[in-house]
Amino acid sequence: MKKIIFSALALFLMVTVIACRETVEEKTEEATSTVEETMETPVVIETEEILVEEVADTTQTAVKEIQ
Repeated sequence: MKKIIFSALALFLMVTVIACRETVEEKTEEATSTVEETMETPVVIETEEILVEEVADTTQTAVKEIQ
C-alpha cells in the first residue's frame, strides 16, 4: 500500500512540475514577444533618460509576467 501511495505522490509531483514548466515557458515567450514589439515600434526619444526609463519599465513588466 505504501508503494502505491508513494507512486501516486511521485506522479502528482511530476505532473505539477511539467505544468509549471509549460506555464513559465509560455509567459517567457509572451514577454519576449512584447519586448520585441516594443523595440520594433518607432519611438521619438528626446533624451537618453527617457529611453533608459522605457527600457527599465519594459524589462520590469516582462519579469513580472514571468513570475
